[in-house]
Amino acid sequence: MRPAPARFPVPAAVLALASGLLVSCTPPLESDWRRIDRLESRLGTIETLDEGDALQARPATPVPASNADDVAKVEGLMGLMSTGTPRDLNLAEVRRSTLENNLSIQSSLLGPEVAAQQLRAEQAKFEWTLVASVEDSRVVSAQPTIAQLYDETANSFTASPGLDIPLRTGGTVTVDWTLESTSYDQSNIELPISTSQPTVSIQQPMLRGGGFDYNEASIVIAGANLGVSRAEAQGVVINQLIRAEIAYWQLHLAWKLLEIDLQLYTTSRQLLEEQRKLVDVGAGSIANVYNFESLLASSVQSVIASELQVRSAVRAVKVVMQEPDLTLDGSVALTPVSEPRLVGFDFDARRLVTLAFENRTELLELEFQQLSRTVEVMLRENEVLPQIDLVGSWSGNGFARGLSIPDATRDLFDNTRQPGWSMGLTASVPLGNDVALANYQAAILQRLQTVADRRQQEILVTQQVLDAIDALEAGWNQILTTELQLRAAQRFYAAYETLFNRGQIPSSNLTQALQELNQAKIQKVSAEVDYQIDLAQLALAAGCLLGHAQVDWVGDLDRERLERPGEPPLGGIPTGSRDELEEDQPTLQDLIDRMPATPDDDGSGDRTTTSTDETPVAGDQ
Repeated sequence: MRPAPARFPVPAAVLALASGLLVSCTPPLESDWRRIDRLESRLGTIETLDEGDALQARPATPVPASNADDVAKVEGLMGLMSTGTPRDLNLAEVRRSTLENNLSIQSSLLGPEVAAQQLRAEQAKFEWTLVASVEDSRVVSAQPTIAQLYDETANSFTASPGLDIPLRTGGTVTVDWTLESTSYDQSNIELPISTSQPTVSIQQPMLRGGGFDYNEASIVIAGANLGVSRAEAQGVVINQLIRAEIAYWQLHLAWKLLEIDLQLYTTSRQLLEEQRKLVDVGAGSIANVYNFESLLASSVQSVIASELQVRSAVRAVKVVMQEPDLTLDGSVALTPVSEPRLVGFDFDARRLVTLAFENRTELLELEFQQLSRTVEVMLRENEVLPQIDLVGSWSGNGFARGLSIPDATRDLFDNTRQPGWSMGLTASVPLGNDVALANYQAAILQRLQTVADRRQQEILVTQQVLDAIDALEAGWNQILTTELQLRAAQRFYAAYETLFNRGQIPSSNLTQALQELNQAKIQKVSAEVDYQIDLAQLALAAGCLLGHAQVDWVGDLDRERLERPGEPPLGGIPTGSRDELEEDQPTLQDLIDRMPATPDDDGSGDRTTTSTDETPVAGDQ
């Protein structure tokens, strides 16, 4: 008894399955389209800055009733400004945090990972492939006779396992074994037969596309591309660490300038208070009071600019460090504790240029590219040759009556049947061959272009190293000069202060001497910081880093951090407008109160400094 037919025909079932798969794939695409629509809604219309209450106008400032009120108001700014809660920071900590957390470095480390996988894929191009097919079928056909039509039925089972074997010479070997059992039923006469047929075929290019060099060239190119990616990543690491070092010294300079301007403000306020007392007792000149009020206002203006520079420098260090606990708002002020390294150097310019040739990542990239271009020339030269392939095959034959495949396989090894074989050549020769010749000439020109680019880069690297050496030598001389200038300005101010107290010179001469002393202090600390930055620039020009330990960046990729959603940079930024300082934040007046009573540098020129570079960077070896 035949089984009941299926309720749904096979095509309907297949259609239902395909529809289910399409439905299951639809939601992600719909989500993507909705996201595209949301992003598109931000385009086409440009908003104004004052929408959404992001800006709020302050009420008009009343006009001061007197000069004294005006000065008091300016002085009151010191109690309203703050650089944030201080946190000590040394140079080694900046380097370590940058190497561990900087997303530019983390992003650059993905390049070698991608290139390594591409190299792995090229190396696997000669892997064997298992292929197999199994089929069970029934074919019914009509066989006419003079009297009537008869049905002929063929029931067949076929299995064909096999291997595709790519050769390093460019050829391909295919091995398959066809096992088949077929039963023919015609007019109630059954004719069963079994077949076992192994086949080995080969196709091998003899000229174009043939040979180990041609077929393994793509692996060499992938290896060169990996080298380029690694060189690019190392360049990013060097640039970001040098950027972090420069940001640290700019932060050091910003704090020093703020201290100098606060000292100027303190001195200006003392001079103004002394003159006011003298005027009150009738022993002073009101003109001196006005002169010192002008000096006070100017010093406050400098303090405001310096405070802004400190905030900007702090934020620049936070951006390059990207430490999770450091938000970009002004709540935390990073205070540098590593002092400048004021040491003069003698330079071996030739050795430094040679070191740059060995370490500059731009030159390393061009060397890898030159290697890749050379291999490309070899590939294009091979493609100029005509296409001549050797093709051949061998097949064994095993047959047996009945539906027993093992019987057919035994028949295969009984040596009673001759195997089949074929051997031949195929050729393809383009008439003119202009495409291959043009590609070959283009590859030669591209290689020459890479050679020229590398030589040009060597010239630029030499220039950068020599410029950095000259800048360092000039910077050291600048340090010596500014120290002498500071001592002279201190003596000049001390002499004018004595003459002013005796009434022999006007107050304008004293303020001029004070401003020159302040400028000399600024030039001194600026020269010291510029010298540190010039050292960093020399290291960058040589493709190296400052410090006492090498940096091993391989393996520093933090995939988990990149995959998990990161905190937005808005963290820590308060909502709404702020008119008052947060608690525990020192004001600039607090900084003034903590400053020593005699803030002026003694001009001794002592260069004994403390360096924290010995602390190893994360990833140092």
